[in-house]
Amino acid sequence: MWALHDKQAGEVWEVDEIEEARRQIEGAGFHMEVVESVNVHDEIKIGLPTRDQYIENYKTTLCNLAKFGVKVVTYNFMPIFDWTRTDLFHPLEDGSTALFYEKDRIQDDYKEMADYILNNLHGMTFPGWEPERMAKLDELFEAYRLGLHMGNPESGASWFEEFII
Repeated sequence: MWALHDKQAGEVWEVDEIEEARRQIEGAGFHMEVVESVNVHDEIKIGLPTRDQYIENYKTTLCNLAKFGVKVVTYNFMPIFDWTRTDLFHPLEDGSTALFYEKDRIQDDYKEMADYILNNLHGMTFPGWEPERMAKLDELFEAYRLGLHMGNPESGASWFEEFII
């Protein structure tokens, strides 16, 4: 599984970029049939009129990936935060570390959560956490409050509602 982590949500994954990834992946003896994530742009998630261009970009990206034999593309449709973790280096019994999320560590204030995570990245970067996007945090939360329901069919509640309301 692989991704072009330097691509912003909504950007087209160009053929030459995918080709470079293919050379690296296959050069290491791996296959590139599964892509971890082609991030969905917020304007698609919110349903803004400007979403159409991002939908076209997404479709172009999928067509470009198909040219290289990609058969599976996962995607993240989380509202606002992608890669939400409270510990990026949670120790495991075998001495390795893993990403970890503890809901109780972050309660009511999304800005507090974002600040906590941004201040504990230890030099790492994650798609969706770019400074220009984080600067629009209030605007994004308001847009989601106005009309998006991200539901959990098992509980009937949405993560967004549980987190925000």
